[in-house]
Amino acid sequence: MLRGLFLLALTIFPALLAAQSDDLLNRIWEGVQQAQKKYTSSCGTIIETRTSTLMVKPLVLRGKFCADGTKRFALEYFEPSNMRIRFNEDYLNVTTGSKTEVMEVGGNVRRAQSYFSRESSIGNLKKNFTI
Repeated sequence: MLRGLFLLALTIFPALLAAQSDDLLNRIWEGVQQAQKKYTSSCGTIIETRTSTLMVKPLVLRGKFCADGTKRFALEYFEPSNMRIRFNEDYLNVTTGSKTEVMEVGGNVRRAQSYFSRESSIGNLKKNFTI
């Protein structure tokens, strides 16, 4: 009897957990869609902490960002050293010190955006991510 209940629980609970996870992902997706319609541009401060087993201690970067829709953004770090990143539709400019590297990334960005912006994008997310 207990074994039967255990087997029943093993078959029911994963389905319940998957449904809860699915509901959460749907709520997050809808919230993101609403926010993107309401807030088309934004600026703010950023604190980014990078960790790695190769580093003795975490690297904490501080700076500011501005975004204009999905086609342009700027990210500028002030600490621990200056670094500026600019994306403008087709190009990514990364400036450290007096050196600027320019990369053409537009095609790759549009390909990634299409993966997450079509009607099937929520399905793509559910297939590839677990919450």
